[in-house]
Amino acid sequence: MPSILRIIRSAAVFIALAGLLFIIGPTSVDAALVASPDVPFLQPHMFRSNPPIGPQPFVIQSIIPGPGPVGQGEDDPTGTSDIPLPDDTVDRIVTRIRNVNSLCDRIPRIYRIDCLADQYDVISRSLPYGRGTGLLKRELFRASRELAKISQCETKYSGTGEDCFVDPTVRKIQPKVVIGGRTIESSRPLTPIKPRKLRAARKAANFILGETLTVLLRSTENSTRRRDQYARIVQAMDSNKFLLRS
Repeated sequence: MPSILRIIRSAAVFIALAGLLFIIGPTSVDAALVASPDVPFLQPHMFRSNPPIGPQPFVIQSIIPGPGPVGQGEDDPTGTSDIPLPDDTVDRIVTRIRNVNSLCDRIPRIYRIDCLADQYDVISRSLPYGRGTGLLKRELFRASRELAKISQCETKYSGTGEDCFVDPTVRKIQPKVVIGGRTIESSRPLTPIKPRKLRAARKAANFILGETLTVLLRSTENSTRRRDQYARIVQAMDSNKFLLRS
């Protein structure tokens, strides 16, 4: 009779613990199982395969298209590894950078700085993540953001009111040209600069470009195999300064 009562008691404990597990999950029950002398045949690991019931914490991951946040997913974020880019990749990058002149030179001067900002953004977003492109992708993206600030009010380059470079009296434009059967266009409307502010705006744009070119050239100091490739890219970007002189 004591054996029967013991079995009944153990069964009752088992049912109670199973119900508790269903409500609060296995983690909180483990200690109770280990401390129960009446159920020696039950072990905590028997319940760990069941997921806990009820609301669970979760993490929201930010997914940003294009390069942003630039640097994530890159094998060579500093651009200093001695791994050359594929020649066809370099050719495409140089061609796209040179084509910036073909688009931006055909529009009035007051739009050219923002046109340059827009095209650098487009190029940076088109570059794949991977060794050899990490630094270039990041620097083009940074340059595009800094150049875009010139065509905005209340930035480190442009003040407010009369000190703002932006000309609110002139409409924005979204230019498009066809070169060799290929269409090149701005990805967004371009903001005009006040004619009397062009000199200051160009000075700021030249500083941004010069800073970008310096970073790219310095990145090849320990990478002789890529020095010639980056030299071609820097030369193409340097040609974009033509847009700031005319």
